[in-house]
Amino acid sequence: MLYGEAFRTHTLLFSIIWLLIPLFSCLMGIKEVFSYFDAKCLRNVRVAFMVLVVAISVSMMFDFDHVRNSVGKRYVEGYESWRGDTDVDDNGQEYYTGDEWTARNRLGRWGLKLLSFGSLIGCFLFPTVTYKATTALIHKREELDFLEKVEREDLEMQNNEG
Repeated sequence: MLYGEAFRTHTLLFSIIWLLIPLFSCLMGIKEVFSYFDAKCLRNVRVAFMVLVVAISVSMMFDFDHVRNSVGKRYVEGYESWRGDTDVDDNGQEYYTGDEWTARNRLGRWGLKLLSFGSLIGCFLFPTVTYKATTALIHKREELDFLEKVEREDLEMQNNEG
């Protein structure tokens, strides 16, 4: 309950975090940044990033009406939304059809439809990018650690022989 309330209250903040996590995952490979992390730390970062990006993705997917309403009210001129009707399926069961919405101009309606499409893609793309980027960094760090270890052993052997 606490997470859902926080998400609904601070939708913009969660959206920014959702966008930045994959970006940070990719930027961590920069030489100056990468040198500060060992393999264990990178594994912990991967877990933290994945928990955040998956949780926000699930919230974006299943609470998208709220996200659209939040963006629409803040950025789209003449945006209005109202609770949709219920309908009956082939088996006679009632179901909720979703919120209805409109905007004053075509650009606003088009932008909100694009937002829903982009959010759906992001729900799958952002966790994938985050996982692949952090996993690649972990493998790179493990390889560098192994090469440094072999190099140290070679130097020790040369010093012992000489």
